[in-house]
Amino acid sequence: MRGRTLYPVLAGAAWVVLTVLAEAGVNGLVAHFPVVASSQGQLIDDTFALLLRVTAPVFTFVVVALAVSIASAGEARRLAAAGEVRYARDNRFFSWTWFAVSFILNAYFVFGPGVHDVNAIVLGPDQPRPTDLVVQVEAHQWGWDFIYPSLGVKSQTLVLPVHREIRFDVTSKDVIHSFWIPAFRMKIDAVPGRINHITVTTTRVISTRDDPTARVQCAELCGIGHPNMRAAVQVLPPDAFDAWVTQQKAQQGP
Repeated sequence: MRGRTLYPVLAGAAWVVLTVLAEAGVNGLVAHFPVVASSQGQLIDDTFALLLRVTAPVFTFVVVALAVSIASAGEARRLAAAGEVRYARDNRFFSWTWFAVSFILNAYFVFGPGVHDVNAIVLGPDQPRPTDLVVQVEAHQWGWDFIYPSLGVKSQTLVLPVHREIRFDVTSKDVIHSFWIPAFRMKIDAVPGRINHITVTTTRVISTRDDPTARVQCAELCGIGHPNMRAAVQVLPPDAFDAWVTQQKAQQGP
């Protein structure tokens, strides 16, 4: 009887300690996430951090339950021989509590961070919403062209204004590529004959020269030049962006 009382107490204490350590580890990991430069990217980071924080106690519970099962194997065999074993499935309170907590957590993840956040960052293929700036992205083996139709300029460096909502209309001239900017946490396929839309709201001044995550990178295997299919990114203050547009117009002509 003493062992049957002691194991739950030790298990509960171990679960609390391990959970505290796990949450501290999660906080350390979150603090070292790569730089994020878009509001959509921040939403993705916050959701990922939430998932880590919520699943940490679940993970430690499973670890503790496994450790207790191993440590109490001898006692379990003795109780089984005496006909005194009580399985968890016979404990209605434990079973229904486990079910209720699991259902609530999964429902929250599906309808909270799931449906709500996906709707906040994903555009339908035929429903691009109005934005501050539209950039047409054309992928090809193995490079990128960025066209600003409202500004009348074209560039092989992606230059954007900060604190603006930008819609990217993404397509490909040959094979399937994937338009990915790690600092924005956003990615979408570039498909020949189709235009995919993705919207990003920039939140900080950043450039490839200062941070390598601020780059356009193909994320779909597209041939021998795939690893080098990159383009530089610059997010500038609005006045600096306007000056860049003026300079490009003068260089490219009418």
